Amino acid sequence: MRSAGVLTPRPFTTEAFSDAIAAVDRLDEIYDRNTRFLRDRFEAYINGEPLTARVRATYPLVRIKTSSHARFDSRLSRRPKCRLPLSRRSVRSRDLQVLN
Repeated sequence: MRSAGVLTPRPFTTEAFSDAIAAVDRLDEIYDRNTRFLRDRFEAYINGEPLTARVRATYPLVRIKTSSHARFDSRLSRRPKCRLPLSRRSVRSRDLQVLN
């Protein structure tokens, strides 16, 4: 997809999950697709294909909805190991963990 001089992978729609395993699988799928897009563009450039636009891909976005309205320490959102109650967070592959 190209918009305003930037080449990006096609946008993905947001999805709701109640199953953590399925959610992490979807995050992995999005992450793999976007990194593959960047690798493919880089490989094409190395093989002599000219860059006609900027190339950009993003990490998946995670929104978490909680049913609790308990107060929390907002400083926790700056800690990499924090899991709840963040409202938005970009997820990198190294952040993904499946907890039993």
